[in-house]
Amino acid sequence: MGVNVANGMPARYLATPPTLVNGQPSALMVDVNGRLLIAGTISAGTIAIEEFPAAAAITDNFANPTTTQVAAMSMIYDGATWDRWTGAVSVSQATPGVTNRVALAVSTGAGTEALLRDSTQFGDGVSDGIAAVHQRYFNGSTYDRWKGYFPFINGRVTADGQIKGSAGFVHCINVSPTAATSTAGVITIYDSLTETGTVLATIYCPTNDTTVKTIPIDVVAGTGIYVGYDAAVTNHAVNISYI
Repeated sequence: MGVNVANGMPARYLATPPTLVNGQPSALMVDVNGRLLIAGTISAGTIAIEEFPAAAAITDNFANPTTTQVAAMSMIYDGATWDRWTGAVSVSQATPGVTNRVALAVSTGAGTEALLRDSTQFGDGVSDGIAAVHQRYFNGSTYDRWKGYFPFINGRVTADGQIKGSAGFVHCINVSPTAATSTAGVITIYDSLTETGTVLATIYCPTNDTTVKTIPIDVVAGTGIYVGYDAAVTNHAVNISYI
């Protein structure tokens, strides 16, 4: 029996394609017009293959696919869906993704902060998440340019009182007499807005003490700085160097 040839290879037409077993040879299958059969459909000159979906425009928030998907452009996974690469990268604590707002950014949860800023933006008082070319220091709430020294502020009280009403840094405590005579007692420095909470330092002042006490401490006050005098202590001033 003669066998038709398609592109130099044996081919045959069967109205009902055979079911083959493993390893069984077979000629190429053609249709009634001698056209080569493939798995899928041919329409208007376009071959649709079963393993691939129909062509469609690429969009953002593309669902994580469970079947084969091909995108012509670069795509980035944002933690839940796929987005088109825009050339700008954002790194989030929860879900990495992309953004076209800044060249490089860090998302802190409350919003996206520029990680690389132009030269006009490197002032004092910038927020967290900033990479500066020059050294910077934390002033208790924001970051300032390093000026070669710490611009400590001096706070002074002679009775119960608040030194700072927000987070800061306590560098040094100075306790000095304000008179030749004094009553013994305890002075307490709190990380607080009132005379309660976390104790940063406790200073005992003896009766008629005329010495000046300077105590380097260098600790962060997360809430505020408050000085508390007990009921007995008199005639002592407290100076605190802080930022």
